[in-house]
Amino acid sequence: MRSKTYIRKIEALYTQNTLELAYADGVDFVSTTDFVEVETIQKELADFRLNVNTDKTEYTLVQKDGKDWKKVKKVGSLLGDTEDIERRKQLSNFALQKLSSIWIRNDKVKQVTRLNLYRAFVKSILLYN
Repeated sequence: MRSKTYIRKIEALYTQNTLELAYADGVDFVSTTDFVEVETIQKELADFRLNVNTDKTEYTLVQKDGKDWKKVKKVGSLLGDTEDIERRKQLSNFALQKLSSIWIRNDKVKQVTRLNLYRAFVKSILLYN
């Protein structure tokens, strides 16, 4: 209930061209203008005893021909499809290498256990991040 109240207050500041994406521990503002005034939002959220961590505040400019936005990470995934898939491949490959000592011990670790470890630590990173 409280979160909806402060979101409504911020929405009143930006009636046009701005969309809020609220997460458990943060908010993204998507705007067709160049920027959202963080200082104004900071003042409004202070009424609700909420703080804006300006050190963690990120600005991403998405342009038709620009490519920088594709390397921006949101909720654990990169915004660019190709970039995100490449990153997931690298992370899952790294996880697989960490499990290499288990793959070597065919006689000590059952195949079912190895498959469960693969599904939990490698496949999950590759598919779901």
